[in-house]
Amino acid sequence: MVSSSSTNADVNDIRQVALRWTTAVAAADVQQLGRLMTDDIVVIHGNGRIISGREAVMADFERSFADVRVDQQVESEETIVAGDWAFDRGSICTTVTPRAAGEVKQWNSRTLTILRKEGAGPWRVARVIGVVKQPGVK
Repeated sequence: MVSSSSTNADVNDIRQVALRWTTAVAAADVQQLGRLMTDDIVVIHGNGRIISGREAVMADFERSFADVRVDQQVESEETIVAGDWAFDRGSICTTVTPRAAGEVKQWNSRTLTILRKEGAGPWRVARVIGVVKQPGVK
């Protein structure tokens, strides 16, 4: 679903950010992830953990990627663009594979990603809220 206030170009650009994000996650490319974030990014995980600021989020990714490989599939369900801000609601299927021995884990999350466009620059991820989907909940 796309809001009537959204332009096709903006929505396409926002979907490309999601694609570049999941590609960077799969490649464990922390530098690319950093380029896709605002300086003041805030990530709120489903367990309540909050990480604030580009450097802290990048460091968190770096620590995680040392231990696991992460693959994600994103499905956008609604995108609303309001000026220099955009809201993308969707779902993510995440598979985490340990680099050493261990159990592969997979879960589905619902997410709200808020993006910001600064001037003529690209859309960047400013806020992410993720909630793990519980079995049996629609």
